[in-house]
Amino acid sequence: MIDNFRGSQKAKIDDRGRIKIPSMFLDIFLEGYKSTRVYITSVDAENVLLYPIKAWVEIEKKTESEIMTDPVDEYAAKTSFWGKMNDIDQRGRILVQNELRQKAHLDNEVLFVGKFNHLEVWNSEAFINKYIKHKLSDKSRIEVASL
Repeated sequence: MIDNFRGSQKAKIDDRGRIKIPSMFLDIFLEGYKSTRVYITSVDAENVLLYPIKAWVEIEKKTESEIMTDPVDEYAAKTSFWGKMNDIDQRGRILVQNELRQKAHLDNEVLFVGKFNHLEVWNSEAFINKYIKHKLSDKSRIEVASL
């Protein structure tokens, strides 16, 4: 059984652009997905998305079977534009392509955030400004509670 990515953890990015994947998440790649192959992408370069290749293939299969509406086509175009395949190295690091790393402002310290079947990698300050500094609205709380 594949465990989900959940929780968050800070990490450092080295001068070559390699990010050490925290062990709590690395174990899910290695033991859950049994692979070091990762699809690195983004939708808007606000953050970086790391998908175990098996999870990304499932998304591709679902997308292929859908009628290509404008939102699906746009999502496919953007994730293809930013997308690159890479492998986690023996030290548990992943290399994020330079242009995406710069656009997402990933430098020095980053924040890994688990999102079920993938990880988001954020500039720590950007994540806090977007999600932590404001309260969840009552409408959003009701919607989430109904899940």
